Amino acid sequence: IIQVSGVYHLFHIAGTPGVSCCLPGNELWFGHATTKDFLRWETHEPWFYIDTHGWDNGHVFAPYVIEAFGMYWMFYTGVSINNTQRIGVATSENLFHWKRAAVEPIIRPEDYDWAFCPTDKGASCRDPHVCQFGDEYSLYYTAVTRTGKGCVARASSRDLLNWRDEGPVFISDQLAHPESSNVQELDGKFLLFFGGQYENWSYVTSDSPYD
Repeated sequence: IIQVSGVYHLFHIAGTPGVSCCLPGNELWFGHATTKDFLRWETHEPWFYIDTHGWDNGHVFAPYVIEAFGMYWMFYTGVSINNTQRIGVATSENLFHWKRAAVEPIIRPEDYDWAFCPTDKGASCRDPHVCQFGDEYSLYYTAVTRTGKGCVARASSRDLLNWRDEGPVFISDQLAHPESSNVQELDGKFLLFFGGQYENWSYVTSDSPYD
């Protein structure tokens, strides 16, 4: 959700309840709805779909929208028909019409020595969450290490298009992936929230948002 001039814009996945996002024909576009009071909602036409000729030709999910540099940026998980996940970005001037800002994904763990990310038959790289600290942005996402451990990894950027790999900031000790990470600051500490590990949501703390 992002708020602009008293209006809240919700961007969401559009899938069939109870059907896996990995199945063909599911989660092909993002929904968009707006509200001023969270009680009455207006649904808008979707304006972002899979690219049938691109790297994200299978599914799109986990949109995350921020405002920066005079426009809106949507970071999202794109999935190929081979079920390989990457992270892409699109931009908009008004939150209603979106255009991909890069031809290729901005996060590609197959380029990173620490990551396990084959280019076919499935790979984990999803759930982007972007924060600004000073004049630098951090992008947190779910990934897997070469030793098979689920993790939250981080990348950094100053322009939101070119990202530098910073490696994992949290490596799980469970046989599950830390999903949908979210970083918040509280009383001088940084809290990294995630799901998928235990019965409830979990978090770990750090003195720095970078490790």
